[in-house]
Amino acid sequence: GQLNESMDHGGVGPYELGMEHCEKFEISETSVNRGPEKIRPECFELLRVLGKGGYGKVFQVRKVTGANTGKIFAMKVLKK
Repeated sequence: GQLNESMDHGGVGPYELGMEHCEKFEISETSVNRGPEKIRPECFELLRVLGKGGYGKVFQVRKVTGANTGKIFAMKVLKK
């Protein structure tokens, strides 16, 4: 889906998002695609922009299909 520019809040500190208690783990092909479920961008709903940089943006997203439905994640989207 298209990102609505009104969702763009720029860089936000972790305490403003209440993320100080979030679990952190490394994302890799094997950690994301464990088992038969294939994770694709369509599996997530974009919630807000967490940060921007020269190589892309980081979005706060909610999983909407499969395992972990409803869980909040960060998704880094790189420019081609």
